[in-house]
Amino acid sequence: MLEVTPRRFDPVVIGATGGSGTRALRKVLEIGGIFMGNNVNVTGDAMAFEGLYDRHINTVIQLTGGLNYAAADLPAQLAQRICDEIAAAAQTHCQGQWPEGLQWGWKTPRAMYLLPLIAEVFPQFRFIHVLRDGRDMVTAGNQLQRDKHAAALFADAALEAADPRLTAARLWAKANDDVASWARQHLGDRYLPLIFEDLCAAPAVVLAPLFAHLNLSADRLEAAVRVIQRPQTIGRWAELDGRLRAEIDVVIAPSRRRFGYEQPS
Repeated sequence: MLEVTPRRFDPVVIGATGGSGTRALRKVLEIGGIFMGNNVNVTGDAMAFEGLYDRHINTVIQLTGGLNYAAADLPAQLAQRICDEIAAAAQTHCQGQWPEGLQWGWKTPRAMYLLPLIAEVFPQFRFIHVLRDGRDMVTAGNQLQRDKHAAALFADAALEAADPRLTAARLWAKANDDVASWARQHLGDRYLPLIFEDLCAAPAVVLAPLFAHLNLSADRLEAAVRVIQRPQTIGRWAELDGRLRAEIDVVIAPSRRRFGYEQPS
């Protein structure tokens, strides 16, 4: 049985704004030999963690103002409670299934909201931050993060009047910017940003260094590459009304540049 201790079993965690392509990446890691859990939903999200996200994310981001914070910014009892729940969820995630000695991890897009607390439990964890063009993300069917967390993240009356796609754009920019800032400062080379469009365009080129970094068998790379398929929804933002496209570009242009996307058109 896995005993979760702070410095023994440090996971690989996949997070993102919902609909960024994390499902395929989870499958890639499984093929590579990382245990990603069996108690998952249809998109591969680790169900052991979902309850604690619902209980705590809004409180955390209301208290801290975003996703770039320290555990010490929270009331000590709250931080301890969340850390205890993360450890318990990890135990449940692996219970009776984790082959001892195998790397392990989990995929839940909303993990990115609690990275500083995950780091308290697993100081050497690695974080794969999947990014997909925010212009496409605003029309994604998966808007769980917007619907559950935007009001807590922004706490302004403008949300009530705004087009929900603009709210989704604000969340994409704020959440990804904050996470990248925190991870680059605190994780170093254990922060692994991955651009979904690059993955689809050249999966072998993107996955080879990821496999090397995670010490996964190169013999499994070809099978992992075959999992990646370019969805037809890439570029769907172009179907939006021109005025709305321009408004979205204003919201997310700085963040898109930060992550290496071309200048918005």
